[in-house]
Amino acid sequence: MRKFLLSLALMVPVVVVPLATAGATSTTTVPVVVCPTSLGVNSPQTPVASSARVPASATGLVVYSATSGYIQILGPRNLACQAEIGADGDGEITVAPANSPNQAIGRGGVGAVADPTCLGCLLTLACPFFPAALAAARHYQYGCTAPPFGQVTHRVSADAVLFSDPAGEYVSPRSEGLVPSDSPYPTKGVVVYDTYTYKGYHDSTAMEAVCVLPANEQDICTVVLDEFLATQVRKFT
Repeated sequence: MRKFLLSLALMVPVVVVPLATAGATSTTTVPVVVCPTSLGVNSPQTPVASSARVPASATGLVVYSATSGYIQILGPRNLACQAEIGADGDGEITVAPANSPNQAIGRGGVGAVADPTCLGCLLTLACPFFPAALAAARHYQYGCTAPPFGQVTHRVSADAVLFSDPAGEYVSPRSEGLVPSDSPYPTKGVVVYDTYTYKGYHDSTAMEAVCVLPANEQDICTVVLDEFLATQVRKFT
């Protein structure tokens, strides 16, 4: 499968521009929190390291991880988290205040989904942002959620789109309820849609990460999304 060149130096044919301005390569060590994880298939789980090296810009954050490190995301400390890994390889992780109903991150949190195999899931996730995904969704008769009012997007490569939504507007087509429509905070996110040929077959995968924090903490979202692109996309593409 195809890999990406992101914030880290990976040998790849596609370049995704990091969200943060390139600078010193200094790093720091942060704790890793392993989230309770629902598994679609019971299998031996690889232990997850108790700490991780991340860019120095992530000082003060922690890495939230599904079992075995299957999907991970940076986030603020002292939040609750949960993760799911489907039998088909799909994954989801949500990080939110402990008192958030249904683990919704709209009161301040982060989350991510990966759809490497579920065609309907990945097309409905990607179709609002990528014409090719929209055409495929229509071909297979999947619905496509219209972009929310006030959404701003920026394509950083053929395969990745950044977006920002005003407070109260974001609803993910893949994870409905992840961010309630009455959230008081703006949403920043990134969607990746990768098409490739593997052993003669045409295939695709999609991922999304979102960050919902107060306006004065939006710089944290930039760090979270940049590190997600740099470390997580390569696991699923």
